[in-house]
Amino acid sequence: SSADLAIGDYEGTISTDYPLAGYPLFNAPSEIATAMAETGYDVVDLAHNHILDSGLSGALSTVKTFEDLGLSTIGVYKENRNTEDILIKEVNGIKIAILGYSYAYNGMEANLSQDDYERHMSDLDESKMEAEIKKAEKTADVTIVMPQMGVEYQREPTDEQVTLYH
Repeated sequence: SSADLAIGDYEGTISTDYPLAGYPLFNAPSEIATAMAETGYDVVDLAHNHILDSGLSGALSTVKTFEDLGLSTIGVYKENRNTEDILIKEVNGIKIAILGYSYAYNGMEANLSQDDYERHMSDLDESKMEAEIKKAEKTADVTIVMPQMGVEYQREPTDEQVTLYH
């Protein structure tokens, strides 16, 4: 809580429309968001492969749950990825842009229309990422990019990660 900016990652959903569950479809009670707020997090990254475990409604419910507690979120767009502002936090006079991207959604994206997918999901679409990063760099002093990708339990980046990050 004493950090000037605390960014956390939450991998799961928070939806009262689905039962509480662990692997393979994560859904937690809202108390997890309350605990993160009380701990002092400012921003929560939701760009991950489990954000659609409770469908699009669960993803949007997760965003709302955190934002109702005063935490900003990245990785899921409430209305439209093409028109929503990127997250910029001003900390000690420094403008910090924060972007999150997910490599995949465990096949759950097949339950979305193409329009819903394009509007709400923050995936690793390189042209969109490039445009968003350029926009961030014009607007902010510092840009933080949080991609979720790679091979689980592997400590070294894949060639694909190195290429994309460069």
